[in-house]
Amino acid sequence: MLGIAPGAFAYAALGAGIDDPASPLFIGAAVVAIGLAIAARAVSKRTGEPAEKRVDPQPPAAAASADPRRRLAWSLAFFVVVVGAFAALTLLGLFH
Repeated sequence: MLGIAPGAFAYAALGAGIDDPASPLFIGAAVVAIGLAIAARAVSKRTGEPAEKRVDPQPPAAAASADPRRRLAWSLAFFVVVVGAFAALTLLGLFH
């Protein structure tokens, strides 16, 4: 429960500030949500590695898609697109 609480508060604040994307509440919540996602990724990478690394031959396409920086970039891009879509719908008055 304690581990999920910061993210829940960040997403709740993000939703509360969606009507004004330029507000400090929305910007702060977005920064906190992105920071928590990056921190969770760093912690899971540090604790999730096996003691001995296995060497498995992978095709080049699978190796490229397994790059953590690429996955993080796609995750952040998805987040920006979703938040941007909600902000645009809010500004157009289609989402309350």
